[in-house]
Amino acid sequence: MNPTLVILLQKLQPIVAISLSVILLKEKLQKHFLLWSAISLTGSIVMIAPDILELLHEEAVWHYSPEIIAILTGYGCALLAVVAWGASTVYGRKLTLKGYNSVQIMSGRFTLAFIVLTLAMAYSGETFSLSEGSFSSLFYMVLLSGLFGMFIYYKGLERIPARYGTIGELFFPVSAVAINWYAFDATLSAPQIIGAVMLVGGALMLSREPNPEPQSTQTVNAH
Repeated sequence: MNPTLVILLQKLQPIVAISLSVILLKEKLQKHFLLWSAISLTGSIVMIAPDILELLHEEAVWHYSPEIIAILTGYGCALLAVVAWGASTVYGRKLTLKGYNSVQIMSGRFTLAFIVLTLAMAYSGETFSLSEGSFSSLFYMVLLSGLFGMFIYYKGLERIPARYGTIGELFFPVSAVAINWYAFDATLSAPQIIGAVMLVGGALMLSREPNPEPQSTQTVNAH
């Protein structure tokens, strides 16, 4: 499957983040949330429609075709990652409101992820080996894109609402799509571009929507 589609599906993250911020952080739902959410969801469906339609025309029954199973599993994992990342944004914000600093949150997140991934590798029986000279590249990748990135990410969450954190996160998929297109020739068809524009546009509007405080809070602040 096209890796660009997987990256673009991450644009659904604001829907998850805003929904959970309303439930967990008691933030007020934006006025046009349903409208922009519907546009984003429609865009995602339009974007992956060519793959789904191609699968429907396959002669093989889908659950007996390794290729179809792989594509559906890929989309399923991508959507599951969207939910996980959206939830992490909100829970990170919730922990900062409870007084935890960014180092504590980041340490807990990486420790838990390490434990889960270790158990997953042990269960799957997968092994890997590093070629000579690749360890330093892996180290710098973990340090810069992992530890440093997460550190400044949670520092930002200490100063802004969870829903605004999604705006900055949109820069990653946009840059990744550009790199895939230019360096790896992972292009999109015209319908997929239209779907991507709908998805990105809806996500950006969701992130930019004002979130007025409840009336009771405004009254208290006025006094």
